[in-house]
Amino acid sequence: MNNGEQQKVIIHKPLKNPGVGIILAILLGPLGLLYSSMSAGLLMIAITFVLVFFTFGLGLYFLPLINIICGVWAYKAIKDYNKKLLEERV
Repeated sequence: MNNGEQQKVIIHKPLKNPGVGIILAILLGPLGLLYSSMSAGLLMIAITFVLVFFTFGLGLYFLPLINIICGVWAYKAIKDYNKKLLEERV
């Protein structure tokens, strides 16, 4: 690094797999959504907690619907993440 040359640093971020994200989100609900998006996972954990706690457990009947919503959200979040990552590489 003589003559004012700068060293170029390359950081490699791997792409996320949409299939893995969907499976994790459908099987684990909001916890599986954390793989796709940390903020989305935390938001859905909070929503699920409020739904179950304030309905005195009756909100548990909505867990299959919540898991499906998490699966769709995971797919969208991973597609957006991968698209943004690929645009940065160019």
